[in-house]
Amino acid sequence: MAARQPQGDGDSARSLSDRLALLPWAAKVVELALSIFCIGLLVDPYNHGQVSNLNRIVVVYVAYCSYVIINSVLIAGRLARDVVPKRTMVMFTLVGCIMFFTAGAVVIDDWAWQRVQIINIKSKQYMDMTIASGVFAIFNAFLFFADMLLTVAYT
Repeated sequence: MAARQPQGDGDSARSLSDRLALLPWAAKVVELALSIFCIGLLVDPYNHGQVSNLNRIVVVYVAYCSYVIINSVLIAGRLARDVVPKRTMVMFTLVGCIMFFTAGAVVIDDWAWQRVQIINIKSKQYMDMTIASGVFAIFNAFLFFADMLLTVAYT
């Protein structure tokens, strides 16, 4: 049996397009890891009264936790070789971008509000964890936006 020889540019172009089609899925894995990381950074500060308004806490936790679930299901579906429609993927990533940007803005605003409080001084460690969670949430929002562009371009 002879080994299969490449047919020229057609095989390399196909393999390049196959690799580029995996970029949105790689972005999903990174988004999932960042979502879990953001939750881990924020649990202690929020459990120790870093924020007094429960509505703001709910906005942040809904954004973080819902995309842990959504991206886990999408990745599991991909591993099971299930086909996810392109429009569904684009809508999930667009909504994820909006939700993470909003959550990051809320967390950073809470941090800024707590920073100027004289009476209710919080631990520096909790303040650092809060701002880190907000910054990573904003970064994840940009990653969701890039994921949306990759999904539109390569799937």
